[in-house]
Amino acid sequence: MKRSIILMMIAGSVGLSAETNSMVTTNQVAITPDFLAGLGNEARDKQPAIAAAIARTEAAQAHAESVRKWNDPILRSGVVAATPSRMRADDGDFQIGIEQKLPLFKKPDLARKVALAERDQREAEADRVAKLINRQIAEKIYAAAFADRMVELIRQDAAWIDALAATMEIQFALGKVAQSELLRIQAERARRAEELRIESRHRDHGRLELNRILNRPLHDFWPTLQMPTLFNALEDTKRLVEVALKFEPNLKVLDREWATANAAVDQTRASRKPDVSVGVEGRSRIETGGFRSATVYFNVNLPWWNRDKYAKDLEREHAKARGVELELETERLRVAEEIHRLFTEIENARRTAIVQRDEVTPRAEQALASSRAAWESGKGMYRDVIDSRRMLVEAQMAFARATTEQHKLLVNLALCCGIPNLKELERFAQPLKLEEQP
Repeated sequence: MKRSIILMMIAGSVGLSAETNSMVTTNQVAITPDFLAGLGNEARDKQPAIAAAIARTEAAQAHAESVRKWNDPILRSGVVAATPSRMRADDGDFQIGIEQKLPLFKKPDLARKVALAERDQREAEADRVAKLINRQIAEKIYAAAFADRMVELIRQDAAWIDALAATMEIQFALGKVAQSELLRIQAERARRAEELRIESRHRDHGRLELNRILNRPLHDFWPTLQMPTLFNALEDTKRLVEVALKFEPNLKVLDREWATANAAVDQTRASRKPDVSVGVEGRSRIETGGFRSATVYFNVNLPWWNRDKYAKDLEREHAKARGVELELETERLRVAEEIHRLFTEIENARRTAIVQRDEVTPRAEQALASSRAAWESGKGMYRDVIDSRRMLVEAQMAFARATTEQHKLLVNLALCCGIPNLKELERFAQPLKLEEQP
């Protein structure tokens, strides 16, 4: 009877804690695609790394627009010194002319092509930086939601143990409980209280990391975040690999780099052709300003003298392009392997969460009820009640941990496939099986 009263007091305390947590839950923020998209937009506006990547893109765009088809003309002037003075009078002793380089052999067009390819490469790099930061934000958000859930579970368990310890202290004063049992429950209470402080500090640091990524004040307030629901099983990796090979950010950067390298090959090949310029020059008399003569001429360099050096330049650019091509092929193989790894780990996390939710947690609840009934009837030990309660809390934590891990891996998978959010990833998910429904 006395033990039944003790358990009733514990149940009342836990019920009050559950009511309080229910009130907190109503104020939780759900992690939706729109919520994550809003944080991504905030980071795009405020994150220095994204701003730096955008600035490099703008610089590359300005460089592409600055490529000149016609070079600036060259103005020439001079004074002729000659003796006798009659020669200067006859030929003219002041000369002035202008020279213009001709845009032959498509050299300006090829230079513009290289600049535009570099611009596209910078755009791909800026897109990659933005997506990587969005991935960091999503991972930190899910980690923050998991930290909130951990604190909630530990707080509930600490309240349960506090109630049990308080009741056993009363029973010890009445001589109904051995001192060793009281010391054990007090040690358990101290351990749980310290775990609550540790998890609270971890949660606060996670929010600080979020604020740093978003370039907010480090100690800016965050609401309680709601744990995400378990994601459905994904289809086979074949479709995912096909999408990833088209839209994976690193592959897009390497593809643009390869285009830049090929454009540089074409530009280097054209550099072996001569540069041609034309000009006109006139002579006049300084004293009278009278016109004496005019000359039309053209200049051309002779690149054949260094043809072996030009050949080495072309060989260098071909080697660079080949290196990027091989790197691109290596990255394609890595992406295919990474998709398979993520698919496997996502499925493992999903199955772990289902086992914890559908098998371990119900059995832990049954074990707690059984040990509680045995202790109430005087046939069991209170330690069995504590162990059963701990097993239940650990199962709940394991479910939350596996669910969080699944969503972190899903964020990485979405990044590899160039998919903006998990809602778009649902089209690759299988229908939920009946036995897997919560």
